[in-house]
Amino acid sequence: MCVTAPLDVVAHAKDKRLRPSLRRCSTMPAIARHARAERESAALRRASPGVFAAMEAATPRRPPSTPRVVTRTSSPPSARDCGGFGGGVVARKVVFLVRHGEAVHNIEEKKAQQATAHALKALGLCPKSDKFKALVEDARRACLSDCCLRDAALSDAGKNQALSAKEVIHRLTHGAAAGHSSGLPFPTVVLTSPLERTLQTTNLVFPSHPNVHMCEALRERRTGLPCDERKPAKFIRRRPEFRHMSSNNLLQFDLDNDKEDDESSTPDSSSGLCAVVENKEDVRARSSRLAELLQRFAGDQAVAVVTHKGYLRELERGPLGRPQASEFGNGEVRVYELSLSGDGKLISKVLHGGLDATK
Repeated sequence: MCVTAPLDVVAHAKDKRLRPSLRRCSTMPAIARHARAERESAALRRASPGVFAAMEAATPRRPPSTPRVVTRTSSPPSARDCGGFGGGVVARKVVFLVRHGEAVHNIEEKKAQQATAHALKALGLCPKSDKFKALVEDARRACLSDCCLRDAALSDAGKNQALSAKEVIHRLTHGAAAGHSSGLPFPTVVLTSPLERTLQTTNLVFPSHPNVHMCEALRERRTGLPCDERKPAKFIRRRPEFRHMSSNNLLQFDLDNDKEDDESSTPDSSSGLCAVVENKEDVRARSSRLAELLQRFAGDQAVAVVTHKGYLRELERGPLGRPQASEFGNGEVRVYELSLSGDGKLISKVLHGGLDATK
């Protein structure tokens, strides 16, 4: 913080030779600057007593203990300087959260769960028992272990759900697009998980969007199952329907991953990647870095995030502070206003959708 000379001395000094010296004092300690200003003020009084008397008559008297000084601080950093957040400035973004539409593996796991549950009920096992739930889960995982479901694509129903999500976003942003104050701003950046089902959803919800980025951090929890393992970036970027999406960071991630020697992971021969297994705490920690991801797009008021149920669950119940939030349905859209205060605290406000789970 810099402290300048008294305002009345600088503003009304008639002797131009005194003004530079008064301003140069801003580099001195506050007490020394004030003492020097008082000496120069006395010099001005002796040099031009008539001017100074008129000046004093027009200036309200202040107690000696509170000299009239101006405190000048450096300008607060802009949102762009802060990467959108931090620096004592509360930055806000409208964030559209979108879950992908139904994928082929979602159909198959539901079939396996329903068939197993039906058989267990026929045997007289209570659906609320731990054994019943464990056997249904085992059947689901056994079904999803099929390599034919690797990085599963959208089903026909899933494509329709994505188109419905597109209509929801259009309705929510229509007022802003038409120049009215009502309505949310349309996302100028789209961040998407690099799995097939989210990439296809992004293409349907935001067709030909000029600013789409694939983000490894947004992928589904890595369960070790084929459906949750993506294709390598070098193959994804060759697909004509995905060429307009930025995959540079994803490609670099793959290059770095190939060089790593992680004994805890299982090599995936079909994708060239490592099938690392994550738990829910890992995904929550990953979702807590969403603020860092948004910082890269400081000039964009609205951002869309296309991702998965597991990621969205941990994001809402953790960083967004909604521990009772219900899980996303396929193709569901929820909108938040996200703010990050100077102390790094993420503050969320629901603008659309998102009910608490019923107990």
